[in-house]
Amino acid sequence: MLNKKFIIVANGEFKNESINHSDFDLICACDGGYKYLEKLNIVPDIAIGDFDSLGYVPKCKEVIKLDVNKDETDLFHAISVGINKGYENFEIYGATGKREAHTIANFQILYYLRRLNLKGVLINGLNRYFCLSNETVKLNYKKGYISIFSFTPKSIVTLENLKYNLNAHKITNYFPLGIDNEFINKEATIKVISGAVLVIVEPIE
Repeated sequence: MLNKKFIIVANGEFKNESINHSDFDLICACDGGYKYLEKLNIVPDIAIGDFDSLGYVPKCKEVIKLDVNKDETDLFHAISVGINKGYENFEIYGATGKREAHTIANFQILYYLRRLNLKGVLINGLNRYFCLSNETVKLNYKKGYISIFSFTPKSIVTLENLKYNLNAHKITNYFPLGIDNEFINKEATIKVISGAVLVIVEPIE
C-alpha cells in the first residue's frame, strides 16, 4: 500500500490544514485530533485514543479505546494499527507544537517508521518533518530553511544546491551542524550515505 496513505490527525498544533486524501486513503482521528476533523467536515474511518484530550469517546465506523495508563502514546498506537492494516505511507497532522515532549516523541516515531522501511511525514502548515536513511531526496523550494539532525551517533550526508553544501560529511547526534541551512531557489539534493537523519523543512512563501 505504498501509494495509499494512512492519515493521522493528532491533538497538537493544527494550522487549518487542507488534508489531501483520496478514497483509497484511511483517515484516523487520534484522540483530540477528532475535533480538527469535525471542523473540516471529515468523518474519520477510525478513532484511536484514551480520549482524555477529547473528553468523550467519538462515534465513527471503528473506535479503539485505550487505557490512560500505557507505555505507548496514542499516536504510536495509531501507527501500529496502520502498520497492521498493511499501510506503508503515513501522513501525520497535529503532531508538533503544544507539548514539546510529545513533539520529540513523534520525531522518534519517524525514525521508528524508517527503521521498518516505511515512510512518515509530520505536517504543520508549510513545515514538513521526515526521516531519511541511506537514500537521496530532491526538494524544490524557492526560499526557506532546512535543518538536518542525526538520529544515529553519526551520519554521512551530502548536500547540494543549498546555501551551505556538504560532500560526504559527518554529522553527529551531539553537535547541531545541520541547523538553519537555506534554500536558494534551486532543486536541492539531500543524500544520506549512512546513518539516519531528521529533516525539518520550513519554507517561506
